[in-house]
Amino acid sequence: MERKYYIYRVFSIAPGLAFIFIGLTGFTTFSLEFWSIWLPNVSSMETGNNTMGVFDFLNLILSALAIASLIFGISVLKNTGKIVRAKLDDKGFYYLEIDPASVPYGLLKLIRNKSKLIFIPYLDIKNVTLTDNGRGVKDMQIITHNNMRPNLLAVNGLKRSDLKEIEREIKARILRG
Repeated sequence: MERKYYIYRVFSIAPGLAFIFIGLTGFTTFSLEFWSIWLPNVSSMETGNNTMGVFDFLNLILSALAIASLIFGISVLKNTGKIVRAKLDDKGFYYLEIDPASVPYGLLKLIRNKSKLIFIPYLDIKNVTLTDNGRGVKDMQIITHNNMRPNLLAVNGLKRSDLKEIEREIKARILRG
């Protein structure tokens, strides 16, 4: 028996579209301004009247950032529905870990699907609970026999029904031994 759990498609489609919109808007705005200033200056370089300055360089940098945003948005949409957040099988529980200290880098790895699943055997799990985090959202907490609490930040983004199913399955496996 193997069951994989994925993030809501909406939670990956919406940011992807937002980054694409930001990239397209920024690119068209900054690149059009850059080219409208740069092209006349190319012809004036022959006469020695070059007037390109800091503003033109800034437009070039912002155009590059807009292109990066566009590429990032496309990669987010490309990986929609492909990123496994958690997995249960006969051996144990697998989950993605995002270090809270480096959330932006961890999310980038997660979106690009470069993270590896971390394995916890059922025999090492002492207890699993769903706790209310005060915002009406349930957070899963796992306690191992050596009192470690794995970071389940990526898993807590799953649907509530998925979290309850994972909790129920892990508790059943713990009781079976």
